[in-house]
This record gives sequence, C-alpha cells and structure tokens, in this order.
Amino acid sequence: MAPPTTPATALYEIQSPRVTIRLPEEADTEAFHQFLINPKNFPHQSTETSLSPEQVRTRIGRFAELAAKGKNAWLVFILRETGEFIGYGGFNTFEEITSDQTSSETEPQEKVLMTDLGVMIDHRYWRKGYGTEIMSALTEFACDQLGCGLVRVETGLENEPWRALSTSMGLGAYEDKSGASYDPNQEVLVWKYSSDQWKGAKDAMVADGKWRL
Repeated sequence: MAPPTTPATALYEIQSPRVTIRLPEEADTEAFHQFLINPKNFPHQSTETSLSPEQVRTRIGRFAELAAKGKNAWLVFILRETGEFIGYGGFNTFEEITSDQTSSETEPQEKVLMTDLGVMIDHRYWRKGYGTEIMSALTEFACDQLGCGLVRVETGLENEPWRALSTSMGLGAYEDKSGASYDPNQEVLVWKYSSDQWKGAKDAMVADGKWRL
C-alpha cells in the first residue's frame, strides 16, 4: 500500500479547468518579478517595488526547499491555455493543532492538520471567476490529498473583495475578526472551517451551479 500523502511528500501540481497550480520554477522568475512589483496587484498591502529579479530567483529556490520539508507550499497560478503567469499563493503553513472545528469523524480534542490558504491574482484577471476556481482547487487538495481537517484564511479588514468572494462560496458564516497569526496586535478578518464544513459549502455551490471544478 502506498504511504499517505503528506505536505512534505505531495506533488504540488493541481489542475483546475483553466489553471495549473504548481511550485514555481526558475523560468517563472521574470513573470513572477513583474507581478510582485506591480502595486495594482496589491491594493490592500505594500508592494515590493525594490525587489530585483535575482531576489525572486532566490526566493523560488527557497520555496522548493520549504515545500520539501513540509513547512508550507507557495505555488504559482498558470493559465493552462496560454501558459501565462496570473498570480501566486497556496499553503502558507501546515500546523498540527487541537481544535473543536474538526471533521464529524474526529474525536473532540484530537489533533488535526490545519493549513492557511492564500490567493493573489494579477489585477487584469479579477472578476473573471479565477479566485473561486483557484480557492476551490486549493481547498479540495488540502482536504482530500493532504488530509487537512481545518482551513484558515486571513486578510486585512479593508479587503472587501475577499469578503465577497468568501460569502459567494458559502463561507461567510465562518468569518470572524481576531489578531493575525503572524502579529497578534494586528486585527484581521479570519475564516476557519473544517473539512466537513467545506464539503457543505461545496455541495451548496454544486446545487447552485457555482462549482467551477
């Protein structure tokens, strides 16, 4: 029997109908650099305008190392039809935690694997359904392939587009405000939902004709 997939052993190449989601490669350096230095892509946070292509190349190498260790998996989004780079994100962390928001099959206080998801898309591709498609593909992979029992998403209080996206995906009930995981003194919007709760949201999207996978 094959061993179960873990964050450290996963092959991070996820196919959605329009997008390939994979680990970045050296050939992505220029497109990745142009994405990161464009302030139009980051209206709710500062932009790395002084970032050099060489720094991006180094970062890409570091991403592969961290993914191999199971620390996280930062991925790029590539249009399947044209090969164009349209953004990046992925799994910001993998943590084994004790939670009361678990699968119905999980005993209370049992440890579960949690991931934190992020999605950033080139501004030219906003409002075209890519956010829903990519977020759905990442969440499906996390729950089905990696065995994550809990998903977390954090963003700034001013990020109304992300709130609208989450609500449209049936995740609005799991929205809250709290200190950020990376800075407890910074209040952010946070969503936490279990794999069972995700399945419920998915089933509702399928029933409403909103499912994009």
